[in-house]
Amino acid sequence: MEEAQARMRTLKEDYRKLKASMQAQSRRHMLYLKAELKVAKLEFRMARAQWGAYFKTFKAVPAVSTVGY
Repeated sequence: MEEAQARMRTLKEDYRKLKASMQAQSRRHMLYLKAELKVAKLEFRMARAQWGAYFKTFKAVPAVSTVGY
């Protein structure tokens, strides 16, 4: 009976360690995904700003007719 109790304690401790390890890995993965999301948002904002600059530039330039060429 003492052996079974010792084995149970060992298994519980192993479980606690594994659980803590998994939580740490999960947290690291979550932080990585949050960082990737911030980068993606920044890239989107920069692309949108660049598109807006192009749009304003081409809107200010009169269209050239290619009819007759």
